[in-house]
Amino acid sequence: MNAPPDGYTLLLDGSVNAVDASLYPNLRFNYLRDISPVGSMFRAPHIMEVLPSFPATTVPEFIAYAKAHPNEINMASAGIGTMSHMAGELFCMLTGIKLIHVPYRGAGPALIDLLAGRCHL
Repeated sequence: MNAPPDGYTLLLDGSVNAVDASLYPNLRFNYLRDISPVGSMFRAPHIMEVLPSFPATTVPEFIAYAKAHPNEINMASAGIGTMSHMAGELFCMLTGIKLIHVPYRGAGPALIDLLAGRCHL
């Protein structure tokens, strides 16, 4: 942030800092004012994972099941404010479903609990 704008210092940044800028109003910098995007290097898709034993096997079936069972489905994420959390909340907003967010300390522990059947999504 304090490097001179000489074109020799670049920041390789992920979406987490953009999310942080919207969640934390008292950061030491203004992400929109102090950072200038140069280009995009990659895009990462998000997928929805449930166990084969889950009652729904397609996204429309999942939405119908979640609407019939509000606040009964646990949604694991890699932590509060991570892209998996934001994607899950956006999915809830767009579909009108209500899930219980369970933040983990990273994607690894969340996946372990999903595979162990301790969370649904």
